Amino acid sequence: MTKVSLDAALDAVLARATPLPAEDVPLAAAVGRVLVEDVRAQEDRPTAAESAMDGYAVCSSDVAQAPVALRLAGESQAGSPMMGVLPMGQVARISTGALLPDGADAVVRQEDTEPAPDGAITIAVTVPSGYDVRQPGEDWRAGDVLLAAGTQVTPEALAPLAGAGAATIRAARRPRVAVLATGDELAGVGDVLPPGWVRETSTTTLPAILARAGAETVWSAIARDDPADLDRALHLALAAAPDLILVCGGASVGPHDIVRPAVAQHGFSEVFGRVLVKPGGPAWCAHREGGPLLLGLPGNPVASVVVTHLLAVPAVARMLGADVPVREVTATLTTPARGAGPRLHAARGRLTAGANGWELEVLTKQGSHQLTSLVEVNALALVPPGTDTPLQPGDTVTARLL
Repeated sequence: MTKVSLDAALDAVLARATPLPAEDVPLAAAVGRVLVEDVRAQEDRPTAAESAMDGYAVCSSDVAQAPVALRLAGESQAGSPMMGVLPMGQVARISTGALLPDGADAVVRQEDTEPAPDGAITIAVTVPSGYDVRQPGEDWRAGDVLLAAGTQVTPEALAPLAGAGAATIRAARRPRVAVLATGDELAGVGDVLPPGWVRETSTTTLPAILARAGAETVWSAIARDDPADLDRALHLALAAAPDLILVCGGASVGPHDIVRPAVAQHGFSEVFGRVLVKPGGPAWCAHREGGPLLLGLPGNPVASVVVTHLLAVPAVARMLGADVPVREVTATLTTPARGAGPRLHAARGRLTAGANGWELEVLTKQGSHQLTSLVEVNALALVPPGTDTPLQPGDTVTARLL
C-alpha cells in the first residue's frame, strides 16, 4: 500500500483530472464555470458620449463666462436621444446615461442651474470640456478581452458579459460526480436509528461541497459491507457516467474493509494507497483507463470532508479548466497549532482579515468525530510534518481556503 505526501497525492490526482470537453453555456448558468476561450467586446462601451449626471448638456465655451442664461433647445433622455445639433448658445436638458447631443461637450449638474424668468436656464458654474461626460469606449473598446480563457465566472463578472451581449460562453462542462457511502452501521437522515448505528452524512455533505466547486452529483447511495451489494452499487455508479467517484469508508485495514478489492474488479488500478495527512490518512485513489477517477475517503465524516477539500475540490477545478486549482494564503496564527508527527496536520480553522493581513484561529474542536467543528471552519491550517513543538500565536502557516 503506497503512502504518499499530500503534495504527491494532489499531483497524482490533478494529473488524472484533465479538463472536460467544452460546451456552450447560457449566461444565466455561467457562474462557477471556467472559460475555455476569451470573451471579447463586440462594440465600444459606451458606444457614444453620454451624461454621467442629471442636468444640462452644454458647449463648454458657452458657459465660460458663467453665470449665464441660455435658451433650452430640447431634451435628451436615456433611450431617447435629442436629434440634431445643439445650437450655439443653447442647452439641452439631459438625464444620466443619455447621449450627448451633437455640439455639446460637457454637462452642468442640475443643482448648478436655476430657471430664468423668461424660460431660459441660468448656468451658475463654468465647466471644462468633457465634464461629467462618459466618453466613448471608456469602459471597453470593441475587440477588448473582457474575460480571458481560464477565468472562472463569478456573479459579478456577469455584468460585463451581459453588457457585451454575450448570451452564451464556452466553458468546460460540469464534472459529473457519484458518491457512495459504505457500511452496515449507516442509517439515512430520516431513518430510525438502531442501536450502534450512526446517521450517514457524506451523501448529503459532499455533493453540496462539490456543487459549490462547480460539479454536479449525478448519483449517490449507501452500500452495505457485502460484496454483492457493493458490486451492485459500483455498477449503478458507473452507469451514471461520472467523471469522479467518491467512495466513503471501507478502505482501511479492518477485516470488513472490502472496497479496494471490489473497485479493482471493476477495472480500476490503484494510484496511491494512503496519504500522510491528519485527518484523512486512509484516503486513496484509483483510476480506470478511459474512465472516471475514483477517490476513496475515510468513513469518518469529518475526515471525508477534509479530504474532499484537499483532493476532490481541486480535481473538480482542474476538470473545469482552472489553471490554479487550489486557493492558499499565508496567515498568522492567533492560537496554537499542533503538529501530527510524520503527517501533515490539516487543522480546521477560521480565517479572518486582520490589521496586518490574514489571521487564522485554529478551532478548539479537532476530533474527527466532532461534526460541529465543520460549522465555523473556512480554512485548513497546513501544519507541516515533523512539527514536534506546537506552532504558537504569531507564527505563520499556509492556509487552504475552503
